[in-house]
Amino acid sequence: MPGLLPIAGGDHPSLARLERDLEEIAIIFERQLASDLSAVNALCLHVERYRGKMLRPLLVLTSGMASVGDDGSGEALRPAHHTLAAVVEMIHMATLVHDDVLDDADTRRQGETVNARWGNETAVMLGDYLISNAFHLCSSIGDPAINLALGEVTNTLCEGDLVQLHHRENYSLDEPTYFEIVRRKTASLIA
Repeated sequence: MPGLLPIAGGDHPSLARLERDLEEIAIIFERQLASDLSAVNALCLHVERYRGKMLRPLLVLTSGMASVGDDGSGEALRPAHHTLAAVVEMIHMATLVHDDVLDDADTRRQGETVNARWGNETAVMLGDYLISNAFHLCSSIGDPAINLALGEVTNTLCEGDLVQLHHRENYSLDEPTYFEIVRRKTASLIA
């Protein structure tokens, strides 16, 4: 499947399993975003090429394996792990769409950004659509603690963007503020 992380040494059983898991996550992702409206589907199809190595879903899976005492086979992973991995990727993709608007970016992954092709309004709404779908999918897990954690993480991401915007023209940004922005915008979703 294009965009999936090619895992070196994929002949090892646990790595082969993770490759299959990433394919399952891609299917969950696509099913969740499917709409009965062709315009929405066209936008989602366009943004699916933003998917890169799927590092964040891979971290969800390996963390899940570690937390349930998996022997490396991936057999202890539950469907909730796959769902949560898709949720994390949706949030990440939404941040990319929104960042392209904030940065007035024309290209991402050697292709046209949503905002360059359809305008900022469409890009903002598509980013919101990805976030709302992520929360909807997360609620299907049925664990309020996960929903609360997702809300906290997305708030932290937004705070990071707001602090970055506040300092946009500050070319002498101090190191602690810079790392606080990085922690909120990037590290919070990975953690």
